[in-house]
Amino acid sequence: MYIGKMLSIQCGLPAFAALVESGINIMSLNALFMPGGQRLLFEVALSKLLQATGPWAKGLHVLKAADITADHIYYIFLGIMSQHEEDFQKNEFGLDWRTMEDICHITNSHFNKLVNETPQSHDLYITAFVCNPNYQNAPVYKEINPLSMPTLIISQIGSSVACSTKPPKDMVEQAGLGL
Repeated sequence: MYIGKMLSIQCGLPAFAALVESGINIMSLNALFMPGGQRLLFEVALSKLLQATGPWAKGLHVLKAADITADHIYYIFLGIMSQHEEDFQKNEFGLDWRTMEDICHITNSHFNKLVNETPQSHDLYITAFVCNPNYQNAPVYKEINPLSMPTLIISQIGSSVACSTKPPKDMVEQAGLGL
C-alpha cells in the first residue's frame, strides 16, 4: 500500500540524509535529502499528499477486513470526512483552498453515490449505523454528511429574488424508512 511507503519515506528522511552525507548516491535524488530548499519542498509536498490521500488510504485499508459490516462502512466514511474536516481547519501544510474544495467535492460525490443515489442499498448503511447501540449518541444524527454544504435554493417571484437553504435529510427518519 502506497500510504505505508510514503509514511516510511517521511519517517526515514533523517536516515536518508545521513546516507547521503556519508557519500551514498540515492538514485540521483541526493538533493531531496540534503538540508536546503529542495528537501524542504519535498517534505512539504509529501506532507500535503499524505494529508489529501491519507484518510482514504487508511479507510480503504480498514474496509479490507473480513468482519466488516454495513454500519462499519458508514462509520469509516464518517472517519474519512471528519479527518479531512480537521485537517482543513488546521491546514498546517498550507493546502490551497481550491485543492481542499476539490477534495470536499470528490468526498461528497462518493458519499452521494454510497448513501444518497443508490436506492436499493443506501438505507442499509444508515439503518445499520442507527441500529447499532454503540453509536446511539453520535453527533452525526444532526447532519448525515459532515462535509456537505447546505443546498441553496434561489427562487424568483416577479422582480424579487429570494435565497434559502434546504434542510438536510433526517437520518433517523431515513433509517426508519429503511427498516
